[in-house]
Amino acid sequence: MAIIKLNDNKNIIDNISGKQIGINGIANIVSFSINLLVSFVLTPFLIKTIGKETYSFYPIATMFVNYISIVTNALNATGSRFVTINIVKDDKTEANYYYNSVVISNCLLAGLLALPMLIFTINLSKFLDVPYESVRDIKILFALVFFATEVNIIASGFGISTFSKNRIDLRSIREIVVSLVKALLFTVMYTILPTSIIYVGIVYLISTILNIAFQVYYTRLLLPEISVSKRFVNISHVKILFSSSIWNITNSFGNYLLAGTTILIANILYGSSASGTISIVNTVPQFINGIISVLAGVFYPVITYKYAMNDKPGLLQQLEKSQIIVGAVCSSIIVCFLLVSHSFFSLWTPNEDAKELALLSFIAVIPHFVIGTMWSLTNLNVVLDKVKVPAKFTFGVGIVFIIISIISRYVLNLNYVSLLKANTFLQLLWIGLFIPIYASKNLTVPVIHFFKNPIKIILVSFICFFICSQINRLFDVSGWIILFLVAIIDFLVCICMQCFFCIGINKILAYISTIK
Repeated sequence: MAIIKLNDNKNIIDNISGKQIGINGIANIVSFSINLLVSFVLTPFLIKTIGKETYSFYPIATMFVNYISIVTNALNATGSRFVTINIVKDDKTEANYYYNSVVISNCLLAGLLALPMLIFTINLSKFLDVPYESVRDIKILFALVFFATEVNIIASGFGISTFSKNRIDLRSIREIVVSLVKALLFTVMYTILPTSIIYVGIVYLISTILNIAFQVYYTRLLLPEISVSKRFVNISHVKILFSSSIWNITNSFGNYLLAGTTILIANILYGSSASGTISIVNTVPQFINGIISVLAGVFYPVITYKYAMNDKPGLLQQLEKSQIIVGAVCSSIIVCFLLVSHSFFSLWTPNEDAKELALLSFIAVIPHFVIGTMWSLTNLNVVLDKVKVPAKFTFGVGIVFIIISIISRYVLNLNYVSLLKANTFLQLLWIGLFIPIYASKNLTVPVIHFFKNPIKIILVSFICFFICSQINRLFDVSGWIILFLVAIIDFLVCICMQCFFCIGINKILAYISTIK
């Protein structure tokens, strides 16, 4: 870690204080919960209003947006890293060069995608099986979603401000407002106006514009020293940004191959029934992934600050905090789910085999015991600009998963459960072994440093599972209210046990005192 000249500014200390980290964490959790609740209520409302078949084209449209976001997210994450480090170094000129490089890169990307999006939208019925009577409306839906995507790509650089100043709470407020506005617009349009899928695209576009308005305001508020100007456009900085982003993109794509293609592969190799079952099973792992992203995201800017300040002890301390806090919360959630999984699926999907779903869910969530404790180390690779080796490894593991899936189906003639087993094993290999070993090498610390807390958390989870299983015998989980009550009791027991054994009362009291 190179020694750099720091910006002697009290704001830097305030930005990474325990109080700010606590505020960011609470804001992220509230934002995630509201978004989840809005989605939980809106999805069945829209399906009921416009029909399952018609509504399905909205997730298909956003699926293409998600593919594109692999590139834009990687590009902006790399840009955030460079801008933040130079702000901490008080090098405003370099910060401006990299910020404008992000803007230029996003504009180039938007320009490259414009024509393919237009061609796809015009010839939509040639690519997808679209009901004849809905072709016009669904084409308009795709046009609106793609146009919103283009606008979002061009303006996405403005999102750097909340990261670089560690004001994740402001980003959470933005997300809450946008979610509530979206819910209000959907309710009004589908209550007053004639039913049409077009409104989904209109709401998506309005939400995007509102989101960008917030980001522009935050940039002016938090980064007055940053400006979009042609005098800060430098091709060498653009090249540096792209060269770093390429491996970040490769890493994200490899991660997608490993963790995001199971349903698609199941559909291709085993049919719609198998993919349908796995899609149900993946609901909880996706929820846990969201929790991990929310909690680990609180520490990401702080880790960047510590690196920029050449504070290796502080960097290691933040990584350890992240491992313990994210790992303890996620492990507690996983234990709770495993204990009530059979009852959950019996109530949620009464027409499916709850026993089979519970077993498959057990296989699917196992890696998340480790992912929760190690995810901040994947962010560390971006902070250190050491993404090339992890990208190659992750992409290779993703390809191996596809090969194993094909062999399991056509050579070994195994059923679709083999996909989940292979995926679990490879995720454990990737994030449970490679990531911490690589982090220890980059930071020149003993490998055990990144294993001690995960091991402790997993051992406590076994104890929690046994204790809570005995408590659950006192309840007859026959309805949603009892299930939620039991889950809350289990979670409180688990989180208290994790805090006592993995954090310690003294550390908890000391951290609370920093927030006051």
